[in-house]
Amino acid sequence: MKKISILITVIMFSVSLFAQQNMCSNNTPSLYHKQTEKALKAVAGNHILLNAVYYWKWDAGVMDWSTPDTNREINFEYDGAFNNTTYKTCNDTNLNDSALYLRTYNANNLNTSTTYQTKTTKDTNWVNRTKDTTTYDANNNLTSYLYQQYNGLSWEGYYKYSYQFDANNNLITDLYQSHSGTGLVPDSLSTFAYNSNNYLTGYVRQSWSGSNWLNKIKDTITYNANNKVTSQMIQVMQGVVWIDSLLVLNTYDVNNNLTSDLIQKWNGSAWVNFELYSYSYDGNNNRTSILYQKWNFTSWLNFSQTTYSYDANNNLTSNLYQTWKVSAWVNNYLYLNTYDPYSNLLKTTYQTWTGTSWKNNNIKGWSFDANHLMLSYTNRNFNNAGNSVTSGDSVYYYYHSVSGINTISAYEGSIVVYPNPGNGIFSFEMKNGNKEVKVIEIYNVLGKMIASQLSTFNSQFSINLTWQPAGVYFYKIMNVSGNLAGNGKLIIKK
Repeated sequence: MKKISILITVIMFSVSLFAQQNMCSNNTPSLYHKQTEKALKAVAGNHILLNAVYYWKWDAGVMDWSTPDTNREINFEYDGAFNNTTYKTCNDTNLNDSALYLRTYNANNLNTSTTYQTKTTKDTNWVNRTKDTTTYDANNNLTSYLYQQYNGLSWEGYYKYSYQFDANNNLITDLYQSHSGTGLVPDSLSTFAYNSNNYLTGYVRQSWSGSNWLNKIKDTITYNANNKVTSQMIQVMQGVVWIDSLLVLNTYDVNNNLTSDLIQKWNGSAWVNFELYSYSYDGNNNRTSILYQKWNFTSWLNFSQTTYSYDANNNLTSNLYQTWKVSAWVNNYLYLNTYDPYSNLLKTTYQTWTGTSWKNNNIKGWSFDANHLMLSYTNRNFNNAGNSVTSGDSVYYYYHSVSGINTISAYEGSIVVYPNPGNGIFSFEMKNGNKEVKVIEIYNVLGKMIASQLSTFNSQFSINLTWQPAGVYFYKIMNVSGNLAGNGKLIIKK
């Protein structure tokens, strides 16, 4: 198989504007001018990293973002793997450094600790405050999370989560420990079970009595042939007996869309109706409505409904919530969304019904650069009449790019990714029959690895990132020898 050698230069560069960004002093008025957001951002290279975050306040007098907030996040630094290792914040009236975050990572670029330190005008050195420590197993599953506070002399555990996984990387135990004054003591324990398809079939939650574990809640889940949840029964422990409490029954259409949630309660001898949610969808399987009803012992009574609409790209454009009054639906609130051609959300308008018309309550806005990185976020609150902005805040994000030198091997034209942009589920195809892929890693714009997946050594595989927000991500594929087989950019749009 023919290989080519790709040279990638890893040279962190800076410009004078970056140095100005990373100052907490208030001696550069031009920094606060809105137009500098474009000048302070340089986007060119292989990796785009967050450099600083500035906050603004709404000035109702001039109706503009003319008042600089005291909050800033600055001095973002990264290691050779583009993991964010440190950044500062400043939030007092003099814009002095006030907080420092220090992060460490393991060999797999997973965050292992975050230390939070503060410094006031009376302090000459940074003072420890809190610390998060995480551990992982050989499959990169999170096995523990420890939150500590500094007591002036040493770190003291405040609470801790410990996790265990089975051979299929399913979570099987979740132990929570809390601070007792002398150390960490058991608080609660959840144990999970799965079927042969690795779908959760139930869990039991227990609490610690001081000497032993006591059963509290039990959840049992069933599935249909399409691995969709058909029922969920919740039981509570009374004495030494499990007592039925709540039952949820689900139905689906031919496209496996959820069409109803029937919620029933146990009355001591039988299940009785309690609530009903009914769902409808359009031809693209977008949910178009939710009808919520309550049982009055003889029939279902309307309570509320939510209606959704979408654009040609299946982006949600409106969300109308109504309540049932006597014999008709009455408007309550409305969300209106607009998007750019790449399906990045640009604006959300929240309106409430006055009885005769809609009035603005809040408008949120976002802006993005050519790489789909978020440049700004704005939040504006309106007066009671809905015709004037009375308060708000905004955030501006600044980036710098990284290029660099490192020698790696990659298969020429070896990777095809589709769909890209996509909704979060991406398929990868290794050309020329290459099956040497061992692991794929996904990174966010901060350079932090947010997902990894072992390959089954097939030339085609996929990864699910639908749980991540819209934006730009980077993938890195390693072969069985531990060398880079390829990398690139992924764009999630929603």
